[in-house]
Amino acid sequence: MYNITPSLDILVHSPVWVICNFSISTNCSYIKIKMQYLFQGTAEEIRLTVANADLALEKGDVDSALNILRTIGPEQPYFIQAREKMAKIYLNHRKDKRMYAQCYR
Repeated sequence: MYNITPSLDILVHSPVWVICNFSISTNCSYIKIKMQYLFQGTAEEIRLTVANADLALEKGDVDSALNILRTIGPEQPYFIQAREKMAKIYLNHRKDKRMYAQCYR
């Protein structure tokens, strides 16, 4: 096992997708799980969710990225960033202008 004890500083300055740029490795999965546990119930937990969507998108899994972003509700921090990211995915990956516009309503 690895001794991973990230601080808030890691999340602020190094998004999870940078830390886990070697996302094929099992180390990344461990780091993601550990970080989700450490930041559970904080605003940064939502930031991890957005970062997980980035990882899915990097792997080419557009459906998973969109599903992850849909879990972020309007009452949560980073909602606007999640909607903007969804809009970009619909426009650039799906070429769906209607869903792109829907993200901004």
